[in-house]
Amino acid sequence: MVIAFRDLLAAVLDALRFLTRLPVPTPQPGAEGGGAPHPWTMAMFPVVGLFLGAILWSASAVFERLLPHGVVDLLLLGLLALLSGAIHWDGLIDTADALGVPAARRAEVLRDVHAGSFGVVALAFVLGIQWAALASLSGWLHGAALLLFPLWGRWLMVAVSWNMADLRQGGGLAGAFLSHLDRRQLAWASGGSAVLSVLLLGLIGGVLLCALLALAAWGLRIGYRRLFGGLSGDPIGAACVLGEAAALVVLAGLG
Repeated sequence: MVIAFRDLLAAVLDALRFLTRLPVPTPQPGAEGGGAPHPWTMAMFPVVGLFLGAILWSASAVFERLLPHGVVDLLLLGLLALLSGAIHWDGLIDTADALGVPAARRAEVLRDVHAGSFGVVALAFVLGIQWAALASLSGWLHGAALLLFPLWGRWLMVAVSWNMADLRQGGGLAGAFLSHLDRRQLAWASGGSAVLSVLLLGLIGGVLLCALLALAAWGLRIGYRRLFGGLSGDPIGAACVLGEAAALVVLAGLG
């Protein structure tokens, strides 16, 4: 499965534009690829996660000289939210709020931009898990976790999106990605994430992380189908935060 370098670069840049608030140049209107995301954009979501993880790893090296370990980890989670525009936190809040109402109103609540009590509690709980798991790590494993947990969170976005119905039927932002996602892209995203995990954690640790995240993706796909009947942008964003938390819990267990 070979991808031309030009297509690879275009997909990575589109993924950076979509998943971060970094100043990535936008294609001019009318230019090739201008407007719609590259078909392989979602396959590059884990690449963006690795890039964000590298920023966190670099920031950690500076912060650790000045502040206690636990404070540093909390600041790193805040930095990740800042770099991504907190769009995944918003997705978790809206998704949790939608689960707090009858099924007939869930699609309506997903479109509501206001945060409810269910969403705030869910965000506090999941971020608390992320912080506690990250703060429990030290040394090499802490550095590996900083690289891997943003990567696996964005991999989970790809895994839950594959072959799922679009709740907005093309009317939302997620439809442009869901319509292009296929098995080749899922394989690309999964293979790269798995190889890097094995390189950083060793064979047993890497395989265990991959297996447990795959199990999390399977469970979340079943849950989304039963609870929503498909996907929109908010549940996909929620998958990112949940995937980050799951990866950190597994890594804490390895520590």
